[in-house]
Amino acid sequence: MALSDTRNLPGLAVMSLGSALADEADVTSDRLLEIDGIDNEPIVALNAAYVTDGAVIAIADKAKLEKPLLIVNVSASPEPRFVATRNVVAVGAHAHAMIIEAFVTLPGAATDAQASALTEIDLAKDAQATHVKCVLGTG
Repeated sequence: MALSDTRNLPGLAVMSLGSALADEADVTSDRLLEIDGIDNEPIVALNAAYVTDGAVIAIADKAKLEKPLLIVNVSASPEPRFVATRNVVAVGAHAHAMIIEAFVTLPGAATDAQASALTEIDLAKDAQATHVKCVLGTG
């Protein structure tokens, strides 16, 4: 299977946050940047104000992902940048998933850049998710 190919994975739907926000037919798209109860937190507000993209992931009821779902964030700019990303993950009832977020700085990229990466995971009844964030290297 090719990298980022989710077509043959039953029970998994993935799209970019930018695409989801642009989908005017989706009545929930305007709520993707809201998190119940913490919208007024300064770090969340900063992320919402500057978010450029991210992922929207839906795992269907009773789905059990055989392999971890890997979200890779790559820093490649030689100039220091501030980058804000938001991931929204919905895990259906009785579903099981492992989600790994990897942050990679490529050789030659600025190491003094700043990032605001926020991931919201919504667990339905009896859903299970393991979430891991890791930094894989610095330029």
